[in-house]
Amino acid sequence: MAERGDITVDYAQSPRIVRVAAPSTELTVQDLHDTLRGVFEEELTDLDQPELVSSAGKEDLGGGVSVGITSTLQNAIVTFEARKTSSESGTVTTGDAAGVTLIDSAATFVTSSVSPGDWVVNLTDGSCCSVLNVVSETELQTDGLGDGADDEFGLGDSYKIWPVIQCEIDGGNLVATDTGGSIISPILPSAMTQIVRTSSASATQTEESAIRFSSYADSSVWIDTASSTTGTAYPAGTSRDPVNNSADAQAIANEIGVDTLRMTNNLTLDTVTDHTNMLFQGRSPRTTQLTI
Repeated sequence: MAERGDITVDYAQSPRIVRVAAPSTELTVQDLHDTLRGVFEEELTDLDQPELVSSAGKEDLGGGVSVGITSTLQNAIVTFEARKTSSESGTVTTGDAAGVTLIDSAATFVTSSVSPGDWVVNLTDGSCCSVLNVVSETELQTDGLGDGADDEFGLGDSYKIWPVIQCEIDGGNLVATDTGGSIISPILPSAMTQIVRTSSASATQTEESAIRFSSYADSSVWIDTASSTTGTAYPAGTSRDPVNNSADAQAIANEIGVDTLRMTNNLTLDTVTDHTNMLFQGRSPRTTQLTI
């Protein structure tokens, strides 16, 4: 939760425009709420404006579970600042009448980080397309020019390429209404950005750390030398997905803060990993042996 300094509000528009400045590409619903409430609605100069946002949720249900946040923008919508800087420009040196292949012997498409999804505009005939594949420094495959005079990459045609920047709004539900209270889209598209909005599928959200910790049965990290699981990425080390070595198990235990390693079969400790103050538990003295 934070009040962000890269957000501005354009009150002259209706709906009002909440703009996230470049180069930011991520916005959480909680940060949006905190910033609109804590910065803009508290400024004396904005007291003649109706409220920007109302939010509900976050009530604690216990056990690390809380109601998810839903924010409603009041006659306002969110946008990310348009990206207007091209990544590459040049002249076609090998023509393609199909308007699919762009070749420029002087280009540096790879070095300039041209990527699939970037926009290509043929400045000579006014057509445009999207990059499908960066073949080499000097060649691109596209989905085909359209809406131009001839829709060709003609020899000598000038072009520009703009990267499309993916931006994300997550961490809750975001809705918006207009001046009359009708539901509208909370997103305003902007040039060369693609906004991905993640909504909560249920009314509650659970803290990730609480979910993860509760997955380790008996507050233990589990080891099964017959398992194929290695590494420390969750759910490795849970009772359903035990790791096959004590080094990974110890690393997981250190990360989540437990002091018990539970063995499902015989285990031989290595001479490198520090298991100081760890409790090793087996199924029984007869069926599980620990070799140090």
